[in-house]
Amino acid sequence: MRYKILVFFSNWPTSLWLSEAKQGEQSPALHFFERKQARKNHRKVSHFIIFTLLLNPSLSAVSLASKGSCIADIELSARMGATEKLAPSAIEYRRMGQPSKPTVILIPGNTETCSSFGPIMERLAEQFDVIAYSQRGHGRTPALGMNYSSEQLAADLLGLMDFLGVRKAHLVGHSLGARTALRAAALAGDRVLSITVEDFPATPVSFDSRLHSASLASQLMELPEIFESKGQAVSEVGAILDADWTDRLVSQFGMELDRRRFKFSVSLPVYLLYGSQAGSENQAPLLAQIHPPILVVGADPQRGGLLTAEHIQKWRDNKVQVVPVLSAGHYVHRDSPKEFTDTLIPFLSRVPSI
Repeated sequence: MRYKILVFFSNWPTSLWLSEAKQGEQSPALHFFERKQARKNHRKVSHFIIFTLLLNPSLSAVSLASKGSCIADIELSARMGATEKLAPSAIEYRRMGQPSKPTVILIPGNTETCSSFGPIMERLAEQFDVIAYSQRGHGRTPALGMNYSSEQLAADLLGLMDFLGVRKAHLVGHSLGARTALRAAALAGDRVLSITVEDFPATPVSFDSRLHSASLASQLMELPEIFESKGQAVSEVGAILDADWTDRLVSQFGMELDRRRFKFSVSLPVYLLYGSQAGSENQAPLLAQIHPPILVVGADPQRGGLLTAEHIQKWRDNKVQVVPVLSAGHYVHRDSPKEFTDTLIPFLSRVPSI
């Protein structure tokens, strides 16, 4: 079954089709006919009338502004709410250590993969069963849809635990990986032994607004994965993002494949979606729902650490232990692996594994 939305621009219509939601989806996904033409047209016109069949509350909340850009608003509101199930067997992971010991799951942040925990995995593996995995859209784990909310990422984690036969685990999350760990503990606290938060505030991080960044991500999805040259990448990405941002992404994530061809080591749309959706979430209210013990490992703000004195106080107000590692920047486990594990292992060892 399909539902039709007609959007009239001045004297001519563009038809958008709304697919019926599959079982388990939070909202239907939108599919555009003549999408590129609609994209061109909606930039040129400023007034239109929309006649739409509102199927659920998530669509009725869409802002119908008097600018053509709200075509994207309708599409993105549905696409970002839709749940696209990630098969646990498709998740990239590494596992080592002592199978009979408690399990520790390492959750990387934005732009990082399971391999980023290399400096600490071997030491942890001496005493624990250790799993590191790549979240959706990172490494070899597929990028599905536009929903990178903590609920979606926590569901991926719990699905992986089921797949690997892990009943309970200690969760160690770096940066936005901590967002996943906190949400998983709120959803399934009986399966979480403890949570270690590496340099991440419970309050929202600063980023572009969710819808704005999602709009940019949607445009970036139309670009090729491999560019014919670095110049082409700068030109095409720069047409969507500002020049300073483009230069930073090219410098940080750019890879020259041969003498000419060029690609990014991370998915730029996924990078934006992680950051923008994290920026709209406040994890602080979850703390009242979380019963496993929490350890926060901070970093030096002068070296790029995210935790300010105010953030640290908010954690301590919730009776959470905070240990700053002032020899490290945001990537504490990578910058100071010995200090990180010297802090982490005693904490994990004190927690009952029952």
